[in-house]
Amino acid sequence: MKSLLFIPVIVLLVYSVCAQEVIDQTTDSELMYLAQNAYNDELYDVAEIQLKTLTERFPASSLINDARLLLGKTQFQLHKYDEAEQNFFALFQDTGNPYREEGLFFLIENCRQKTAYRKAVDYFSILKNQYPESRFMASAQYSAGVSYYYLREFDTALDHFEDVIRLYPSAEAALSVRYFLGRTYFELQEYPKAAEVLQAVLESNPDMYLTDLYSEVYSRVSGSHAQMLNYGNFGDIRAARVIDFFAP
Repeated sequence: MKSLLFIPVIVLLVYSVCAQEVIDQTTDSELMYLAQNAYNDELYDVAEIQLKTLTERFPASSLINDARLLLGKTQFQLHKYDEAEQNFFALFQDTGNPYREEGLFFLIENCRQKTAYRKAVDYFSILKNQYPESRFMASAQYSAGVSYYYLREFDTALDHFEDVIRLYPSAEAALSVRYFLGRTYFELQEYPKAAEVLQAVLESNPDMYLTDLYSEVYSRVSGSHAQMLNYGNFGDIRAARVIDFFAP
């Protein structure tokens, strides 16, 4: 009976040894291919293993920058923000790196997610100065606005949200931008604007969790403006997660 119990253990050990041998014989391009497919399938733990193997075994690989960027993005998805930051910073500090701009953008996103808001806005300033035409600018400016909001620098946050809508019209439909725009108006005590913006957000997505905030905004709006808003239509809104259209 005892010998039967050892069989699964032996099988597992053999499988582990064989799997390690396969990994040891895999080339850098094969590891990158496997990692990219795993990332695309949202198998982030698997992707991380492949990418760490690649960066450790092939530090001089022509794919090292691709691997480091994807490893950072994978760790970002796994909420391993400190490890992700190391990989994004390695790309950023190399001035000749083809992924420097993208690494800088993900530093902004990563710092926002880990609530390092001051670092996020500092990195955004670098992106704006060094890459003014960056394809990541709309997303980065939104993240900077959110960071300024949580730093309670509401005037600066407002400038960023309004600029996103003004400079990047396609981003205007993003609920997250208008949601934070409404919250910022509220903090600045511009209650009619806050109510108008938040009502538009509610109409676009009636499942968003804005009921409590909207009620507070509504209570500060003048009676005539409140009648125009017809807040009663939104009395049964249920709580739900805000959809962040700029998440990488």
